Amino acid sequence: MQRADYFRELARLLQSPPPTFATPEASSHAAQRAATDKRVSNLRLREELGASFQFPDYRHGLANILSAERAAK
Repeated sequence: MQRADYFRELARLLQSPPPTFATPEASSHAAQRAATDKRVSNLRLREELGASFQFPDYRHGLANILSAERAAK
């Protein structure tokens, strides 16, 4: 998942327009950071520590957060 996917999903759940993203200048720190692959795996956490997660993925977690927020109002 990329950050853009997260923000698109959040906009969808909020029934908002999809976000737009500016492309950073090629020589900028932001462009260098965007070019790296920072994906991580939770496999070791699950296998070695036996951790389990409340939600199967970020989409379900976001939906739950928004549902809880709406119920609290």
